[in-house]
Amino acid sequence: TGTASANDSIVVSSGETLLGSTVADGTGAWDFTVSDSSPLADGSHAITVTTTTSGGSPVTSDPSPALNLTVDTVITTPSTPDLDSSSDTGKSSSDNITSDATPTLIGTAEAGSTVELFDSGNSLGTTTADGSGNWILTVDALSDGIHSITATSSDAAGNQSSESGALSITVDTSAPSPPTTPDLDAASDTGSSNTDNITSDTTPTFTGTAEANSTVEAFAGNSSVGTTQADSSGNWVFTLDSEASDGTYSVTAKAFDAAGNADAASPNMSITIDTLAPATPSAPVLDPSSDTGSTNTDNVTSDSTPTFTGTAEADTTVELFAGSSSLGTTTADSSGNWSFTVDSSDAFTDGSHSVTVTATDAAGNVSSASDSLTITTDTSAPAAPSVPDLASDSDTGTSNSDNLTSDTTPTFTGTAEASSTVELFAGSSSLGTTTADSSGNWSFTVDSSDAFTDGSHS
Repeated sequence: TGTASANDSIVVSSGETLLGSTVADGTGAWDFTVSDSSPLADGSHAITVTTTTSGGSPVTSDPSPALNLTVDTVITTPSTPDLDSSSDTGKSSSDNITSDATPTLIGTAEAGSTVELFDSGNSLGTTTADGSGNWILTVDALSDGIHSITATSSDAAGNQSSESGALSITVDTSAPSPPTTPDLDAASDTGSSNTDNITSDTTPTFTGTAEANSTVEAFAGNSSVGTTQADSSGNWVFTLDSEASDGTYSVTAKAFDAAGNADAASPNMSITIDTLAPATPSAPVLDPSSDTGSTNTDNVTSDSTPTFTGTAEADTTVELFAGSSSLGTTTADSSGNWSFTVDSSDAFTDGSHSVTVTATDAAGNVSSASDSLTITTDTSAPAAPSVPDLASDSDTGTSNSDNLTSDTTPTFTGTAEASSTVELFAGSSSLGTTTADSSGNWSFTVDSSDAFTDGSHS
């Protein structure tokens, strides 16, 4: 459009190209529309006009100053929107699952164009692509669920693009329930009980339940020790990667869903890791009540199921061995004292036996073996001694073999098993004891306190 003198002829050009002509009306106003058959190409155009007067001698003017016109009939379709990694809060920064209800979306479009985002046809707002075509928009709160996000763009020329491809995002702001209390796996609970949470395993395995398919993070105190994945039933298993030092630990677990939501940690469980073996127990001692020999400290006994005693680390499990064969276990008391009687099923045979003990603590650590105790078991009675003989110097009768004597404390002699203790009796009354020598010979003189009265004595 423009103005000229009334009824002037108007010629419109683009550069050197004639576009067409028109005639100014009686007020000098004119307008011109480029023909559909010869449209302007996209790009820059310098539009000028010349006027030619009407009536008399026509006069044509010089070209007018140029109108610089840009023709733009094309706009590209924006890229499919993408959830910005800062808003993708799930276990992957590219899974398009988020707990962020006001997520940030990014993409590309024609440089300088206005980009409008839609959620299933509903506008989420607009932003402007920068000089490189990049755009970013943080949307208002989205409800939990699946959203189909598309984009369109419009340029300065008013061109409207087609709709981009759709981005499907899942918004999930609901945290999973806390997991159950972790449990020390029975295979890792090496103590005297597989439920006491005392172990010598420095890389123990824990188990528990959480929301199905959630990511479970284990903690020792406030320190994360790693993650594992709950299966479709919610069961999870986790083994420490690096060795833990001896001590007591408070173990908890926290569950994260695919969107990264987490509620409170589980209740804590306390475990004790103990890799230190107990001190070596003392050598076992044959209890005096079982030491039936000539002294109660000679470790010679006729008791085939003897009782042993000793000391070990307090509250440890003490195991006795005869050679390499276990005789059984007992428990040291809070002062470390223990006592054990051999079971009849393990009764000692006659002979020499080397007895040792080990101590096992609550974590299952085993001490080195104690020094050995050697005992001799002898359950076979000695052969009956020979009939006692009145010593010839005590036989004062007419013959030194007639067993007639005036000696009220006579001496008797005889033979018995070598080194055995020989006890003499007058009737059923003991007169005392003596010891047979290595050849089995013995001699005994009646004590004055037991002096024989006149008469016959058996």
